[in-house]
Amino acid sequence: MMLVACWNLPVNIKKTIISLLILLPFFQAKAATTAQLNFTANILRLSCELSVSNSSIRFNRVIASQLKGSQLSDIKQFSVNIKNCTGLPGTGLKPQVVISGNGFKSQDGKWIFRQDNSKLKNIGAMIFHKNQSPTYQDKELKPGDRIEFNYNGQDFPIGESINFHAGLTCGDPITCNKAQKEPGEMKAIVYFDFRYD
Repeated sequence: MMLVACWNLPVNIKKTIISLLILLPFFQAKAATTAQLNFTANILRLSCELSVSNSSIRFNRVIASQLKGSQLSDIKQFSVNIKNCTGLPGTGLKPQVVISGNGFKSQDGKWIFRQDNSKLKNIGAMIFHKNQSPTYQDKELKPGDRIEFNYNGQDFPIGESINFHAGLTCGDPITCNKAQKEPGEMKAIVYFDFRYD
């Protein structure tokens, strides 16, 4: 009935009305086939505070000529403690300490921590993850090594500590021969970063 009434209208208006009638069903079909789904999430950072039992370790004075190859001098013990954890641990995630710091590799492949600006180029500190006093032949820690806290998968390992030892060394005998000719102050920094992996 509406179409019959339209036929008496001028040609321009007829085209406009027919165009509108034809387009209208397409707009309705599109609106009926689209649905929107919004996503939201809260991303929490898991973190714990680490503290070191000794914030700095000062080795005793050593006469350069007394340094011997493949030996540790003046071994010191320290521990890294965990506290003030935030967030919730996830399934399969393990709390770890990741080791980092500058240094060099001696000719026998041992990693020795030493700052680049240290006056002594062939002397540094070796770090060991051991409860008892280490020897030079024990496996030392190097950048990228990970030490896991004891963890049951549910509760944070709050109040737990990991024991370490540090020893002054000049590395292998060849490196030590060079070290005996360079008196001065040795500087080394080792970083212990908390991670959940």
